[in-house]
Amino acid sequence: MDTSSIPGLELIQVADVVAREKSIDREEVMAAMEEAIQKAGRAKYGLDRDIRAMIDRKSGAITLERWIEVVEEVEDDETQMSLEDGAKQTPPLAAGEFWRQSLPPIEFGRIAAQTAKQVISQKVRRRTRPPVRRIQGPCW
Repeated sequence: MDTSSIPGLELIQVADVVAREKSIDREEVMAAMEEAIQKAGRAKYGLDRDIRAMIDRKSGAITLERWIEVVEEVEDDETQMSLEDGAKQTPPLAAGEFWRQSLPPIEFGRIAAQTAKQVISQKVRRRTRPPVRRIQGPCW
């Protein structure tokens, strides 16, 4: 499934329904959805790259970007660029700032869709499950 084919408002409605059914904050469901899309993006564009997904909270539009940090000394070419390269960008970037490259929507194949579903389910389960209490002392 292509992320550009997901109607944005439908995505928001799904988040609202899950949040209501599980009695958790809608923002946590949206964050889990972003994490799932981000994970699929990293699988497609490279696990070593800083890929970030954002879902607009009003329209449901999905944005996928590659972030590259401007640093004084480059240690990782996939996630960092030099001050000289940062200065060449429009507008010029200083150390600590990020160059953001928009990426095209990703095609969710069967495996990527299943992975996304697992990430969302795991986040929701973790939030709705009561915390485990540890008992100090010997266990007989």
